[in-house]
Formats: sequence, C-alpha cells, structure tokens
Amino acid sequence: MKVLKIKWVDACGDYAEMTKEELMKYQMPVIESVGFLIFEDEQTIKLASFIAKDFVRNWIVIPKAMIKVKTVLSMEKKEDD
Repeated sequence: MKVLKIKWVDACGDYAEMTKEELMKYQMPVIESVGFLIFEDEQTIKLASFIAKDFVRNWIVIPKAMIKVKTVLSMEKKEDD
C-alpha cells in the first residue's frame, strides 16, 4: 500500500468580521497531509492515517485541483495482498 505526502491549498472561510482590505491580503493556507492511499481517481485522492481490514480512521478526501505536490513516501505490500 502506498504512503503519500500531499501538499495542497486548502479552501477556507470564517464567520469573523474582516475588512475588504484584510481579505484582499489573505493568503490561502498550504497544508501537508500524510497517509495511506485508500483510493484515487481523476478528481480526488483519499488518504487515511489508520487502516484496518474493514475500516479506516482519520481520513481525508482532497480534490486533485487543490494539489500542488504529490510525493510517494513508501510502497509496502499489505499482508493480505
């Protein structure tokens, strides 16, 4: 199973008040996520931090349009492969 590090630009918003000038200066956060590759298609990459036979925990779905860099950290063979 592949372990990936994904560097991606996150969408964000807030209910807090901000001036238009402050908003114009706002920079999108760049996030780095690491996890086991669960699924990948043309639109998304799905990672999980914890995997078991029938379930995953601490998962994230990242739209590929937001991805800047994808790095394969390892490619280990699962015991049941």
